[in-house]
Amino acid sequence: MSAPLPPPSLLSHASKLRHLVSTLSLHTLAAKVHKLPRFPPPIYFLSLVLAGVGVPVSEDLLVMYAYLTTPPKDQAATAAAIFLGVVISDVTTFEIGSRTGDAISLPRPVRKLFLKLNLVSSTPTTSALFKFSRLSSFLTGFGIRLSVGIRGPLMLAAGASGRVRRGWYMAGTCLGGFGSMALQAGLAMRLLR
Repeated sequence: MSAPLPPPSLLSHASKLRHLVSTLSLHTLAAKVHKLPRFPPPIYFLSLVLAGVGVPVSEDLLVMYAYLTTPPKDQAATAAAIFLGVVISDVTTFEIGSRTGDAISLPRPVRKLFLKLNLVSSTPTTSALFKFSRLSSFLTGFGIRLSVGIRGPLMLAAGASGRVRRGWYMAGTCLGGFGSMALQAGLAMRLLR
């Protein structure tokens, strides 16, 4: 039994938002902020969750767009929707990596980095016997959450490694989510000046 699909109106709003965000530059976004359409919090949540399963959405631009266009009375609900969307997106991507394991072919620079950090083995099959410590798994989730532009591949690789502890990774992602959202909100507010 499959999960029910979101209502068509939510999907069309999410598609419209994705197109809008992908066509704007940061300066254009700040210059036109008062003319841009506003979206309800569930649209931001859905867009971020879809990003976790591979829909090409710039999370950073989407979050800044949300902060720039959301009226003050709706900011708390929007921030909660964004935070949940970010965390669920990260965990979904991590889970996809953990379920596919070594079937993921990492780009050479990422593989070299993960070999140095001992996140993957140099042999074709990854041994799950070695598990990261709690702190290392937490820091992996936290650090990946703060990585701009390469979050997706890093999350997939962390999940595929079989070495990062899921619960501690999620805790790191949650804490990192607060940090990344604060940075994105700060940048959005700076653009308004």
